[in-house]
Amino acid sequence: MIFSGFFYLADWLPPALRSVSLCQPYTQSYEMIRAGVFGTTITTYGDPAYTTFVLAILTLFGLWLMRESRKYIVIE
Repeated sequence: MIFSGFFYLADWLPPALRSVSLCQPYTQSYEMIRAGVFGTTITTYGDPAYTTFVLAILTLFGLWLMRESRKYIVIE
């Protein structure tokens, strides 16, 4: 929960740490929510295209893992 971006703004972080933090899609999600709530009163960093792309890849990977795990599940 600490690394999710829920408890801090990306603007509060030093630039080097901010770029690392913004590689995580959930941090960007919180930044986009803050941008919608507070508007231009605070500086936010969020990229909807990056977030959508990363979450789509993670979803496809999760679906593939579920498909592979069905081989080991037996329902009687």
